[in-house]
Amino acid sequence: MLNRGPICAFSGCKFVAQRVVGDCTDCGQSFCSTHRLLESHSCSALKNIEAKAKAENAAKLINNATKKASKIDRDLEWCMKFIEEKKL
Repeated sequence: MLNRGPICAFSGCKFVAQRVVGDCTDCGQSFCSTHRLLESHSCSALKNIEAKAKAENAAKLINNATKKASKIDRDLEWCMKFIEEKKL
């Protein structure tokens, strides 16, 4: 019988695991082309990765909102100075 290589680690799948692209760096298992994505093989690290990405995105949004708010404050301050100088 011909040895075609390792079998996909996904439960019930009998396809040959893909070299390099089928190796999950998060859980360390090898998968076929159908199950190589984290979502496809229900990777144990998926929830941690999603939580980390959400936290990073939230931090970026807060940082951008803070920058915009400080710019608005500076613009308002400049307008108030302008009005006072021109006595409008």
